[in-house]
Amino acid sequence: MLFRLSCLAVLLLFNASSSAHHSRAAVDLNKKAKVVGTVDSITWRNPHIFISVSGMDAQGKSGIWVLEGHSISGMLNHGWKKDSIQAGDKVTAVFSPNRKDHIK
Repeated sequence: MLFRLSCLAVLLLFNASSSAHHSRAAVDLNKKAKVVGTVDSITWRNPHIFISVSGMDAQGKSGIWVLEGHSISGMLNHGWKKDSIQAGDKVTAVFSPNRKDHIK
């Protein structure tokens, strides 16, 4: 379970198997960001799930990160269930950040 949570963004975000109609223009695929924190909320609905994480990045900046994932069917295909991650869980997420500031 810890490995799954640690690899949250790797499994969920901007996977190469994303549907062709989804653009990655807003995401800087040449950069990786990391946040360690606590899940605040999960929005489990189509077209994409969202996970809100309060935490700190590698530079020590604290904030709330909103991570966008696959559709519900995509999540299920990767072995995730609605209760795989819950508010209050401690997570480490590594992801390609939005080209705009990705912290609330």
